[in-house]
Amino acid sequence: MKTRFGYIATLAMVMAVAIGGCNSELDGLVPDLTEDNGGASHCTDGEMRCYAPSDIHTLAKVERCVGGEWKFAENCNAMRCNEKETGCGSCIKNEHTCINEDNGIGKMMRCNENGELVAEASCGQSSCRQDNQCGECINGKDGKCDDEQYLTICQEGKYTTIECHDGYTCASLKKCGCLKNSTRCTNSEDDEIGLFRTCVGESWDEGKKCMNGSDYISCGSDSKCGECLNGTQKCEFSKDDAKSVVYVCKDGQWEHLRTCNALVACNYDKTDCVGGGSSDKSKK
Repeated sequence: MKTRFGYIATLAMVMAVAIGGCNSELDGLVPDLTEDNGGASHCTDGEMRCYAPSDIHTLAKVERCVGGEWKFAENCNAMRCNEKETGCGSCIKNEHTCINEDNGIGKMMRCNENGELVAEASCGQSSCRQDNQCGECINGKDGKCDDEQYLTICQEGKYTTIECHDGYTCASLKKCGCLKNSTRCTNSEDDEIGLFRTCVGESWDEGKKCMNGSDYISCGSDSKCGECLNGTQKCEFSKDDAKSVVYVCKDGQWEHLRTCNALVACNYDKTDCVGGGSSDKSKK
């Protein structure tokens, strides 16, 4: 009985130490479940991991854990990792593929008897194509403007023509851009408020909303702000007509809508004739 009670007492002491977090020889043996072990800085020194990039023309890479962080270790001689993804895999015997080097130039490779890729020939001045053959140009380096709207660039070892959108033109040899110091104005689809933007370094800045004093307004053209907010109205006395006149905002500019009847003033909000009375709805 003493032995049984002694065992229970000992077990209770161990549980108290673990729960209470007191300093003892058991400290450190219980894992800290609050620690984030998923980050790059929480690996165990000496661990190895392998990953194969999504680019089919790039070799797999192996990293080693040093000082709790993953560091590059080596490029594999294959595009695959082993089953445990802890090291390089092997290729299929006599398999042919094309690998892009750091300078973008492709290199034809063949899998030897040891399951490793060996170089057979360089693609010269071109990158690999999607079908693992040498292409006709170097990715990202051979670009040209067909006109102001279309840009031809090299992707996957072949020329591809793309159309520049959103106010961009073929401003350089390698990308769609905007002309330095040019301006652009676009209205919001929600509230017709214009956004005025300036080209800085071949890219549009974040822009500012068009304003007239403290009032938001629409664009007056594709390149500048207007003077009013589309759809709004104003009423004011015209010396030329000797009558009150109502204007409506269209394309960021005030346009004549109607002339109030003689002796009829503008309403309190200055948006229409009093009572809506007008003498000429067609005159502009």
